[in-house]
Amino acid sequence: MSDGGNWAEAWARQHPEVFSPARTLACPHATIGFRAEPPRIERASRSWNWSRIAETLGELDWGRRYLRTPAPEVDKEAIVADLARLSPSDLRETGLKIIHGDRFYVALPTSAPAWQEAA
Repeated sequence: MSDGGNWAEAWARQHPEVFSPARTLACPHATIGFRAEPPRIERASRSWNWSRIAETLGELDWGRRYLRTPAPEVDKEAIVADLARLSPSDLRETGLKIIHGDRFYVALPTSAPAWQEAA
């Protein structure tokens, strides 16, 4: 994103009260807002690698269901699907964390600006 977008995003994050419940703000020349991103699984720190995480999950009764075989490989999609069942301490114990977030956007109108139509 250009520097122009960075200041707009910084302003938007500092002024959540001006946004609609849908987290959008219509301006004369654009609409700005936030889109929720789905949660994703990441390593809790650099000291954990995916092999170690898979090994740790394999040692736990509740963790084996989150492994794909034959590798074993961490099934991130299954973990995301079961987030309501897993506590932050469960995830930390296995070297995982959940990343939640939103993405800032600027949407320009699809029609030509008035100055272009007049030309």
